[in-house]
Amino acid sequence: MDDWRYEHLREDVRRLQKELNEVERRTWKVEHWQSLQPLRIWMAIFWLLIVAMWAVAIADAAGAL
Repeated sequence: MDDWRYEHLREDVRRLQKELNEVERRTWKVEHWQSLQPLRIWMAIFWLLIVAMWAVAIADAAGAL
């Protein structure tokens, strides 16, 4: 098995394993980002409601309403 042809194949296998690990890592990042998307949307809506309530409270205190 210590033939020069197998050494070339070992390098190819190492390179492919490295590429596979990188692809799996990127896939995990995308899946993680997508799984948190509904939470991000609800948090944005929540913060917009808070800002709207503050605006109404300030307008009410200033007598604009």
